[in-house]
Amino acid sequence: PPLSAGGNNRVCKGIVSPELASVVSEETDASVCGIVVSSSSPTASPTPQPTPQPTKQPVTLEPTDSPTVTPKYIEISCGNKCHLIQWPYKMGSSYVPSVAYEECEFDCDNGDCKAFSLQDDTRSNFSGYKRCFLYKASKEPSPEICANDPFSHPFCSYATSGGSFFVTPAAKEQYNVQNM
Repeated sequence: PPLSAGGNNRVCKGIVSPELASVVSEETDASVCGIVVSSSSPTASPTPQPTPQPTKQPVTLEPTDSPTVTPKYIEISCGNKCHLIQWPYKMGSSYVPSVAYEECEFDCDNGDCKAFSLQDDTRSNFSGYKRCFLYKASKEPSPEICANDPFSHPFCSYATSGGSFFVTPAAKEQYNVQNM
């Protein structure tokens, strides 16, 4: 529903900062964003209108050295062959799709793991779930050809349904893991 009809009456204001506590604050008053909501008709969509500028003085930020954020895992486009069968792995748990990435990532973070894949679980009692495969950091792919651009070699990867593959930046570089 539109804002005037009781829709999501939340807006955010904030300055992004490396200190997480100061990133965003939640406001329920849309006027802090310079929007005036007309309540003349409960079915009419609100029309943004400029409002007078607030009396607060603008804040000038000094440039800072912001840390570069490196992702923990990089998604690799793997088509329908997302299981690297020649990389030593452990079959992990199955999860509902809405939490599968976070849970499998957690499993990988807390184990002997350089990459993980998610794919449709084909077991009848897990229909609709995603199965997590954890690729071991302590073991090398075998045969050796699967240690360089593994998705380009047909016998290094195995057919999957609804699959995805995620690898650490270090392992991506070490094994030259490329998109299919």
